[in-house]
Amino acid sequence: MTHWTDDLVRINACKDAIEWAREQPSLAVAWKKSKRGDHMLWLVGKANPSEPWSDARKPIVACCAEIATTALEYCNDDILLVVQWCIDATERWTRGEAERDEVEAAAASSADAAYYSDSAAYYSDSAANAAAAAYAAAAYYTSTSTVAAYYAADDKLLEQSADIVRKRFPNPPKIGDAK
Repeated sequence: MTHWTDDLVRINACKDAIEWAREQPSLAVAWKKSKRGDHMLWLVGKANPSEPWSDARKPIVACCAEIATTALEYCNDDILLVVQWCIDATERWTRGEAERDEVEAAAASSADAAYYSDSAAYYSDSAANAAAAAYAAAAYYTSTSTVAAYYAADDKLLEQSADIVRKRFPNPPKIGDAK
């Protein structure tokens, strides 16, 4: 007997996602109930084989940038402005208002700020990494976009990220053809 989650196994979804999904009667129900934006965004990325920096990638990147904003409250003053710049540049790129080189510069600055920050606060670094992950969604393979949600990794932020994914992608992606 097959279950809809067999496709999740085929595309190498993580064990936690598969175990949770096996308890759901359908992908549509799982999509409505999920509290894991990282899992949802990973699935969206797997179902969208678009090329880096392509227009087809922009909806995923915009979602990642919005998720990254949920971690801003954890930024310390040392890195807040550069993280905001990275998110802003990435969002503007998705609307055709910024060039790739600005997004790359902002992402590099955000990553450097997290690395060199005097703060040892995990969440502050995570916010910078979430912003850089929004850039990574544009620049690399789509499935790396899940990093934006992952770096918002406490239960509250993961649940917020799930709501953001559902807002931008109200219906689950078709996974039958995902690779």
